[in-house]
Amino acid sequence: MKVRKLVETLDTKLKHEEEMVAVSLPSLKKEWNESLVGNSAPDLSLKYNLAFQIVKSTSKKDKELGLMLLDEMIEVSHHTKECLYLKALCLYGMGEYEKSRNSCEALLRRDPDHKMGRDLHACIRFKIEERNKAIGLNVTVGVFLAGVAGVAAIVFSRGR
Repeated sequence: MKVRKLVETLDTKLKHEEEMVAVSLPSLKKEWNESLVGNSAPDLSLKYNLAFQIVKSTSKKDKELGLMLLDEMIEVSHHTKECLYLKALCLYGMGEYEKSRNSCEALLRRDPDHKMGRDLHACIRFKIEERNKAIGLNVTVGVFLAGVAGVAAIVFSRGR
């Protein structure tokens, strides 16, 4: 049950960070938008700081922007490991567990000893297993109910 506790801790941490980001994000977005005015490329540090905050937002639109920014930084090798971790964390928060696992595994291929990456990977695997169990249970219940309905139809038709 160690992984279950890890998942609960991560989920609680993400919820807390969502609340904190709601306060700090507007001013960071304003700074970002101001940096886009003009001909020069935005500062990578500002881009990273925005992505770091925005992927923790409750807004799906914000998270998608954050993922785009992270992908751009990964492409130019700017804080690649941190960006892969944040991408995996964002996708985890969005319930995109397979995509999250892919990003996390890309991180772990670069740095197998990345503690937060290993912990996140364990949480992702747990969530995927839980979802698969739920799907399996739903299929089993569906097959059972279909069988009951079939038996009831046979009994009803014979009773006539």
